[in-house]
Amino acid sequence: RTDGSTSFTDFTDNAATGTNRGLELSMIWQASQAFQVAASFGHLVAQFDDYTNVDGLDLAGRDQPHAPSWQYRINIAWQISQALSASLEGTGRDSFYLSDRHSVQSPEADLLNANITWNRAAWSVSLWGRNLTDELTVTRGFGTFGNDPRKDYALEPYYQFGEPRTLGATVSYQFGG
Repeated sequence: RTDGSTSFTDFTDNAATGTNRGLELSMIWQASQAFQVAASFGHLVAQFDDYTNVDGLDLAGRDQPHAPSWQYRINIAWQISQALSASLEGTGRDSFYLSDRHSVQSPEADLLNANITWNRAAWSVSLWGRNLTDELTVTRGFGTFGNDPRKDYALEPYYQFGEPRTLGATVSYQFGG
């Protein structure tokens, strides 16, 4: 800002032109009645062809924000018995720009999730964990944002983070049929 203020101003802009193309593959392999593997992979090319942003930066050829060039998911499910099942899931994505107003990027991320579920008649009990490796993931961010009074609201990157390692249990009861 030319006036040096740090107040937030909302601004919406449209790129002149951009290109988005990609490919997504998915598969399910039923190895046996009790064991299944599902996987998906996505590849994305999302770039500005012609775009000068509000700050005068020429972004032609740069990747568009929130458009990782690849993402994947692998899920392994095991029906241990009629009442007991378990699954292990891995997900991941490439780094991506958080905005067209700055060059701050969310780093590449890989997450591991798992659950085990016991079913009995209408009852179900699941023990689950998400982000089991406790990876720090960036989901949103601003390149320069004065948000910390301890630093006299100095302009610095500001991030919102994804869920940390989370463990839990879910108990369900199905009424009726």
